[in-house]
Amino acid sequence: MNQLSCCISLEKKYPLTEPGFIDKLTADDLYKKGEDYFFKWIQYSLSGLGRIGVGSDRAFLSACERLIDFKELLRIAVDPTKSLSEKIDAPWGRITGMGGDKNIPKKIIACYDDRVLPVFKTDDMKYFYSQIVGPLPPDYDSFSLGRQYEFLTQGLIKEKQSHPDTKDWNNAYFMRFLYEAYPPPRDKATWGKPIEAQPLTKIGLLFSPQAHEEMVFFFAKLHDKVGFPYITRVQAAYPDVYALDMDRQIKRVEIEVLASQFDHDPKGCDVIVCWENDLEAVPQDWPEVIQLKDYM
Repeated sequence: MNQLSCCISLEKKYPLTEPGFIDKLTADDLYKKGEDYFFKWIQYSLSGLGRIGVGSDRAFLSACERLIDFKELLRIAVDPTKSLSEKIDAPWGRITGMGGDKNIPKKIIACYDDRVLPVFKTDDMKYFYSQIVGPLPPDYDSFSLGRQYEFLTQGLIKEKQSHPDTKDWNNAYFMRFLYEAYPPPRDKATWGKPIEAQPLTKIGLLFSPQAHEEMVFFFAKLHDKVGFPYITRVQAAYPDVYALDMDRQIKRVEIEVLASQFDHDPKGCDVIVCWENDLEAVPQDWPEVIQLKDYM
């Protein structure tokens, strides 16, 4: 997965670096349920570029309410003349829900700068740094949040580039490797102790699926668990799979990474199998949606 490629669709739809584009943004462009909005990309469509925890839509609504302030922050976030620390230390606290560790601003910045390591929790960055680089400098705690994040990012990327096995990895792939090889313990008392790398599951795929082909692989491994003991056909055309259910009835199965990516005639399949159902609600005319991550 290439970090730049991962964001190319977002940049085409929301070219924030294009002169005058930010000025034209409306509140509906940012957040409007049932539509294809900017924050949907940040939270769901680009989940492969590092997930962010968003407990509610408070931050999104606040950005819409304080649209002028948010536009100014977006200009800073995509400004190539600004350092990473300057972008993060911008006054994001004006937008309710975007202060604190600034996870949402960090992801916005990463979507428009493929030099950023897309790990958005500063504590996770500190843990990875302690595992593969070494101890933090004595004056680290005196740094601003942005300076801390910039320091950790630069140190981890430098370490990645110093090893022949990882130097050619893009930063998004390196991020996924870090989380699987060194999963941060939530008990900070264990920080600094080496841990053995473990795969995501015992079925042979190291990372959670990001591509359609990886989802087909997962379904091939788990079809029996989700209620389809026999597969009768796998094809490139829609739907992806024909399978027998527990009653020996043939079911047409379409496979997606995210439920929101389903864009076919719903009458053409009986079941949508996805890694994650990212929809607020499944449309009434859609077939049944099975979230595969529930079976891991």
